[in-house]
Amino acid sequence: MKNVLAFFMLTSAVIGAGVLLKPTQYAAIEGTVQANGKSIWVAQVDLLDSTHQWLRSTLSGESGHFEFDSLFPANYIVRVVHPAYLAKELELNVGDSKPEKLVVELQPREKSEPLVLEENEKTSKTLKRAPRPRGETMVVESEFEMLSDEVPPPIEEAEIPTGPGTLTAGEINDFSKWVLWEDLTETKFNSFQKQWGFYLKNRYAVQVTYENGNPVVDAPVKLVSDKNEVVFIARTDNTGKAELWADMIPDIRNKMARRYKAFVHFQGQDIPFPKLDAFPTGINTLKIKGPCDVSDVLDIAFVVDATGSMGDEINYLKTELKDVIQRVQEQNEKLQLRTASVFYRDNGDQYVTRESDFSSTTETTLQFIQTQYAAGGGDFPEAVDEALDAALNRLSWSQNARGRILFLVLDAPPHQADSVVKRMHQLVYKAAAMGVRIVPITGSGINKDVEFLMRSMALATNSTYVFLTDHSGVGNKHLAPSTDDYDVQKLNDLMVNLISRYAKTVDCQQDFETPQADSTFTEIHVPNDSLGNQFDLLKLKCYPVPSTGPITFEVSHAGGEIFVMDANGKLVLRFEMKEQKQLHTDLSQLASGYYFIRYQLKGKWVRQKIVLVHS
Repeated sequence: MKNVLAFFMLTSAVIGAGVLLKPTQYAAIEGTVQANGKSIWVAQVDLLDSTHQWLRSTLSGESGHFEFDSLFPANYIVRVVHPAYLAKELELNVGDSKPEKLVVELQPREKSEPLVLEENEKTSKTLKRAPRPRGETMVVESEFEMLSDEVPPPIEEAEIPTGPGTLTAGEINDFSKWVLWEDLTETKFNSFQKQWGFYLKNRYAVQVTYENGNPVVDAPVKLVSDKNEVVFIARTDNTGKAELWADMIPDIRNKMARRYKAFVHFQGQDIPFPKLDAFPTGINTLKIKGPCDVSDVLDIAFVVDATGSMGDEINYLKTELKDVIQRVQEQNEKLQLRTASVFYRDNGDQYVTRESDFSSTTETTLQFIQTQYAAGGGDFPEAVDEALDAALNRLSWSQNARGRILFLVLDAPPHQADSVVKRMHQLVYKAAAMGVRIVPITGSGINKDVEFLMRSMALATNSTYVFLTDHSGVGNKHLAPSTDDYDVQKLNDLMVNLISRYAKTVDCQQDFETPQADSTFTEIHVPNDSLGNQFDLLKLKCYPVPSTGPITFEVSHAGGEIFVMDANGKLVLRFEMKEQKQLHTDLSQLASGYYFIRYQLKGKWVRQKIVLVHS
């Protein structure tokens, strides 16, 4: 009996051990998101358990693909959300065999809603729109226009601008003031990060060049976690650079490991970067083989807030935009310039968005802009998300372009409902993935949280922040930005310069207007007169110019810092000159092109333009 009992206990122990030691069988879910057979990218895909508790999130790639791996066999819910389509949920049981493959077919949102009859307090019948949830876009029907009694406000003769160049503006390129941006997000802007859910800190700067040093323009680049989840997507700009953000989206932020990889998609292949360091360690560079190819297409969209609060400046803006479009067309005859525009108001107004699609005939855009006027609004927030949705999802952006620029002119934020904030995340993410630079231009009436949001959107899309100033005497008081210093310019000149900055690139023949070789160019900037005259003769010399990479910097006074900035004003390298007056370095890791070398010492600075031409 004892032997039987011992045998039974031994057998049970062996079986139990076998169960415990059996390797865990993980499951996976993968699929594609599509609509009418077309792949939908940047759709948010949420993984929920059977009780609708959130587990993970990811975003569909350019081919619509998404994937969740390392799952325990169980019942799950996959929820897919996209601003232009109705949300969809799928319930499925995941086993421990091969991955579950899904095809999620989305249905477009209804573009208009029916008019319904309601009785007012006086019992007479009146036409009103059926209430609609946030996120849907109102399309203005001709019969609704006829029902409206809104007419354009009369323009007093004194209010009609006589010509462009009236409005004044400043620019803050936070890429060139990265330390200041980091300080602001820790102090003055800290609460706004939580308010808007944008976290622009964990930054990976990359640059892709051909073997001859020419920049690779408009190539998709993605940031991938060690779990092979795509965290961020961008496209290389006219200098071959892209900015990748690990923590921008709250649903992904802090949900992944801190190790990342980056890949550039080129000629059908994902090519990995040999290493990836977070900024400010430096720019991660990659040289690839391939024929030089730069598109001549330049897309520019003007998205303008047309609510009543913009009335003090909108007529001036129309004059400035007309001048900008005409000058850009004249100065870029070799480029295929395409322009578009979106004017927007708010839900419940005469319209929410009006669009004029991209056209190579700039007169089409000009005529559309000139017929618009400011009205409606009421409360402070406006339908900014609707405007971005219309601009990104309904305008026909070029598939291949050397630049895509979206000027967002506004004086109020989007609504702060959770659904709107989440939608803003998706739209900004998609803009970056499409290679669309959002250049905010803020008018009078904004506050600090709007400034933070606009500067975050600019950073996320590899762009810059523009703001109107009081120097023109037009409009109400304008908010002073949080920065150390800035230059005041005419708005139309600044916009033309920005377009030129984002469109100019090295052609395949590497033709340069070479600065005078080995010259000294001195430009003194003295923001604080109390420094005295000790450094009035501050000088910088760079040689050889042009350079194939090796270069020497000489300064007249030690103790400052040298900043290397690309043609877009982005800081790419930084050197301390604590005691030495001469520095030998090699810039061959950077792409061919123009760069600005700035030496700064105790509030004064001197700058010189150089050019890199790789042999």
